[in-house]
Amino acid sequence: MSIPLKLMRFACVGSVGTAIQYLTLGVGISVVPSGAAVWSMIGYAAGSVANYLLNYHFTFACGTSHVRAATRYYVVLGVGLFFNGIMMTCLVHHLLWNHWVAQILTTTVTLLWNFFGSHKWAFRDETMPELLTGSVCQLTGPVEQREPMVLINENEETL
Repeated sequence: MSIPLKLMRFACVGSVGTAIQYLTLGVGISVVPSGAAVWSMIGYAAGSVANYLLNYHFTFACGTSHVRAATRYYVVLGVGLFFNGIMMTCLVHHLLWNHWVAQILTTTVTLLWNFFGSHKWAFRDETMPELLTGSVCQLTGPVEQREPMVLINENEETL
C-alpha cells in the first residue's frame, strides 16, 4: 500500500481519536477555562486507545505482537503528546491564540509525527529486512504463514 493511501487511512482512523480529544477539550474547558493544554493532553491520551487498535488492524494490518507494537506506538504517541502539550501551552497561554485554532495547528503537527513514527517504527515488521517488507507490517498473519518473497533485478532475473 502506498504512503499517501496509508496516510489517508491513518488520518481517517485519527479522526476517531481527534473527536475524543476535541470533545474532552470542549467539555473540560467549560469546567476549567484556564486548562486548555491539560484538557487537550487528557483527550489526546484517551483517543489513543481507539486509534491504536484501528491502526493495528486497518491502517497497517500488522502481524506483530500487540506487546511490541503497542509499546512502540505509545512511545511515538508519548513524543506526540509532548509536542501537543508544548504547542498548546505556547500558542494558547503565551501567544494568546484561540484554543480551537491552536488545537487545529497542533493536531496537524502531531498527525504527521504520529504517522511517520508509526509507519517507520511502531508497526514495522522486523522479521524481514525493510527492503523486502516496504518498511511496515503490510503482510498479515504470522511470519511462518507468509509466502516467500522473490527479488527480481532490472534484467528480470531472479536473485
